[in-house]
This record gives sequence, C-alpha cells and structure tokens, in this order.
Amino acid sequence: MKHISILTCIAVALILNSCSTKKSTDQTNNNQTDMNSKTIMEVTTFNIQSNVNPDDFANRDKQIESDYTSKQPGFIKRQSAVNEKGEYVVIVFWETMKDADVSMNKFMGDESVADYAQMIEGTSMKMSRYLMSQPFKAGESQFVEVMSFDLKPGTDLTNFDILNNISIIII
Repeated sequence: MKHISILTCIAVALILNSCSTKKSTDQTNNNQTDMNSKTIMEVTTFNIQSNVNPDDFANRDKQIESDYTSKQPGFIKRQSAVNEKGEYVVIVFWETMKDADVSMNKFMGDESVADYAQMIEGTSMKMSRYLMSQPFKAGESQFVEVMSFDLKPGTDLTNFDILNNISIIII
C-alpha cells in the first residue's frame, strides 16, 4: 500500500491511543477473541447524494446520533465531520464487536432511519472497524484532528507503523 488511509490517521488522532491491525498467523485466533470483547472504533466514510442539502443532512445526522445511535446497547460515543471536498466521516465507539454488529444490522432495516440512509450515496460508503488497544477514555472530547499524506515509494510499512504509533505526544 502506498497510502496511509485517512481513517488510520483519524483513529490515531481521535483516540490518542495506538491501534494495531497487524495479525501474525499465531495471533489470529487471539485477535478474533479480542475483536469480540474489546472496544471497537467503527469508521464510516461517504458522500451524500447530490440533491441533498448539506444543512439538511447535518441536522438529520445530529438527530440520528441523539435519537438512534446513542440509544443502542454498547454505544460509547459518536462523532461526524465533513471535509472541504464534501466527504463525510462518522466515527462510532462501541463496547464490543457484537454491539457494533447488532447496531448495524438493526440500522439497515430500521424505518426510523431510512430517510437518512437514502441521503447517502451508497457506492461511496466504506466502513472499517478497529480494535482499540486501550479503552476509550475521551468521552467528552470535542476535538478531532485529521491528517492525510502519501508515503514515499518503498517505505517499509511495518517500521512506519511502529514509529507512527510511538511518536504520538499527548499534551
């Protein structure tokens, strides 16, 4: 991979903890157990439909957070944002993978959120989940920093990930 995903950068900046998605062959079973029992960060990116007013979407998004997502079992925190290109991100923290799965399955068939789902350009939607190495502790945080960049060709990703995860300074 030549690019570090913006989602990884969001994860590092937002939770102020390092996340590891590397799995050795010997750790696969242990990590699967961890994914089911540790805090999960769910990151979804998308664009809204071209005929949707961004202000209308923002208002509905706030309603989804207060009236739907925050009421789901295992919910910890949800934040959403949009960049200058009109690309949206929604980050939700769950107590376990099971909580995240149950919520997503319910969301997909719930009529109370159907209008919100229809505002999203389906082909642009991407969701990833990350196992957090430590419990989420920034429940009242109102700050998100997003960085994106390209790595030089030939960069050793393993070494980059190690350096990137230890170079975070919390002030």
